[in-house]
This record gives sequence, C-alpha cells and structure tokens, in this order.
Amino acid sequence: MAHQTANIPWNVLASNLQWSEAEHPGHGDLHLRFRPGQGKKLDYFIEALVRNIREHATTSRRKYPDVDLQSWWSKGHLPCYYLFLFLFLFLFHLITASSSSTIDISSAAPTRAGTRSAPPPSSPTSRST
Repeated sequence: MAHQTANIPWNVLASNLQWSEAEHPGHGDLHLRFRPGQGKKLDYFIEALVRNIREHATTSRRKYPDVDLQSWWSKGHLPCYYLFLFLFLFLFHLITASSSSTIDISSAAPTRAGTRSAPPPSSPTSRST
C-alpha cells in the first residue's frame, strides 16, 4: 500500500500538526495546531485513509479463494491449520529467543529493587526464639 500520495491527503494531516520539543526537550512530539475547521480536515483525512485501506484489502482478498471453514472443519483440515500455526509461532519464538540474550531461569527470583536475592538455603534452618 505504501504512502499512496495520490489517494491519501497526507498534506492535510501534516498541515494540522506541529513539531514541539517543549514537553520533551531533545525528543519532541507532534501536536495538533487547534485551528478553526481542523476537525473537518482531519475527518476528511481519516475517511480517505480508511477508504484506501478498505480498497486495498478488497483487492488483496480477491487474490485468494474464499474458504468455507465449516467444510474445512468437517474434513479435518482446520485442526491441522491450528497445529501448523502453533508450530510456526513456537519455532519463531525459539529463533527470536536464541538470537537475543538468554535468561538464566535457574537463578533466584528478582527482588523489588531489581537486584537478585540470595538463593534459598538447601536445608531448612531452625528458628531460635
């Protein structure tokens, strides 16, 4: 879908926003300008954006055949679909977890201050009163 300058009036959105670093020096934020008629202009932008998304979604859906989920379920295909989806997500998790830093879950749980507490003793101690 990209930016679609011919179909989405990005200039209307940009003309109603301003860059300000007043609240977050060095980082900045976009803020509304609060001009007269700004609501109608932003409504126009939102309607054009939604219309464009719907058109592209309709076009994309035409590329794929309609699937009757009831017939898939009765033939036993739908449970397989969920199984493959689960396996895909599990493998994706394994791949992304292995590329990031690993976490040692055998160590003691973190305390409220964010530091690790000492591991519990291996044998119970008697309380003296």
